[in-house]
Amino acid sequence: MMARDLRRTIAVVCLLVALIVVTAPRAFADSGPTLPQKAAADNAAVWLASQFTTNGYIPVSAGSTKPDYGDTVQAVLAFETTKNENALESQALTYLSEHVNKYVTVDGEDGPGELAYLILAAVGAGENPTTFGSTNLVSRLEATMRTSGNKAGLFGAQSPTYDGAYRQGLSLVALAAAGVTGSAVAPAVTWLEGQQCGNGGWETFRKDTSVKCPHVDPETYAGPDTNSTGLAVDGLAAQGATISRNTVQWLTHAQTAQGGWPYQKGDAFDANSTATVIQALLADGLDPTASQFDNGSQNVVAALLSLQVTSGSGQGGIAYQPNSDGSLTANVLATVQTIPALEGVTMTNE
Repeated sequence: MMARDLRRTIAVVCLLVALIVVTAPRAFADSGPTLPQKAAADNAAVWLASQFTTNGYIPVSAGSTKPDYGDTVQAVLAFETTKNENALESQALTYLSEHVNKYVTVDGEDGPGELAYLILAAVGAGENPTTFGSTNLVSRLEATMRTSGNKAGLFGAQSPTYDGAYRQGLSLVALAAAGVTGSAVAPAVTWLEGQQCGNGGWETFRKDTSVKCPHVDPETYAGPDTNSTGLAVDGLAAQGATISRNTVQWLTHAQTAQGGWPYQKGDAFDANSTATVIQALLADGLDPTASQFDNGSQNVVAALLSLQVTSGSGQGGIAYQPNSDGSLTANVLATVQTIPALEGVTMTNE
């Protein structure tokens, strides 16, 4: 499951902090919990803090001395929303500033997603992303945008096969947070809009946009997915582009009977995808807890809360999905990406 694996570890290729925290709309549905879920987010942040080493980073695995830069920067973004781990957040941000090139270098080139995450973390901390770690993250991200050929406007020299729409949306969010909008990113907006499928969703990358997007294939992960769609919405909304109504319809149809969202329609829902869609809906000015997103009696926030570990060593953390026996195991990436959604903030305003 190469596409999903990439999604779960997006730090390798590519939500997030801009200038102001914005809470979810108040026109809530009558049934189920609403947003924000401050206590749940705080508890998740406490567990997340326990995953750090004394050096200020999250390791790639328990006991390892190798840092997972992607998990670490997204944890910073999560702490910036909860504001309850300020000392650790500052330590982690310093660590990241000292290892910029090690993190952002992907296949020998600057990775747009990695640069985007650092920009968002810097902006959220009130730091200048043009001097972060003694480098200009903004100009480096802008420099990755292709200027010719059939991929003109795409950020990154790396292959977009498994993350094109995701990293493009993320880059547009980060540049908007840094104040880069309008003509400077117009080709990037056009490229992303051109990648949209006729049904309103996005797949990871369309090599030939004259060919209709394929139906979802759970074996190959072909077809549109909620993660690419969510980040595309985030990026376009951050840049002031109009989101088509059939995008919301597509997302609604992809929702599961439990109220959450899966990576692709037909899968079981997971924390990362559900959180991603919640933030995309907020970015589009919609209320994720409105009745249109209640699947029967199931509320999307209740679905997300059902994945929070309530006891044991993982207490407070968020599971990606339940284990086969129904138990929950806290997962770092699921936790860092769920916290901003529980806080009820958009990716552009984490």
